[in-house]
Amino acid sequence: MPTVILPPSVLPALLSLQEMLQVFWFQDLPDEEIPPAFWAIKHDDIFYDALQYLPSCLFTEGGPSGRGHSYEDIASLPEGFWLATIMFQLEEGFDTEGWIAIGNMEEEPLRWVVQAYLRIGLTQRAAALERVIAAYIADPYDPDGYAKAADGQLPDLRDDEAAVSKVIAFFRADPDTLFGKIA
Repeated sequence: MPTVILPPSVLPALLSLQEMLQVFWFQDLPDEEIPPAFWAIKHDDIFYDALQYLPSCLFTEGGPSGRGHSYEDIASLPEGFWLATIMFQLEEGFDTEGWIAIGNMEEEPLRWVVQAYLRIGLTQRAAALERVIAAYIADPYDPDGYAKAADGQLPDLRDDEAAVSKVIAFFRADPDTLFGKIA
């Protein structure tokens, strides 16, 4: 599969992400420049942070309108952008809102996350999220019901070392195909 050249409209989001990571990691890497092509980052911790912060940068910077990317814009980018964005959008929601994030994201995007988990190889998380979606459909205003449906199978991703390792391995396996190249 040929490498995709990224549209210039994604560069503002990548530069924003680069700046964010450079600030966060300056103390640990004072002499090392973090590249705008975050998929080339050598350190797994920083690479994982880049994946986590990618949604906030894509949704607020660049895009065809210049005011951030829509779901449709992100879906038109190489697959890695879509998978990381949709998955970490929910993970960030869990981190800041707890189970309320389920209702804030709604059914269709939640189903996209299930597909992302499956594609990445996080089958247990995918199955748990399917149960949570069923609980959400049954009662959209019952966060306790979502937690019960998850049955402990959706811990914070960053705290699940085996899952984090799978995520990193997946995105590192073929970065040129998953993320493309900056023009």
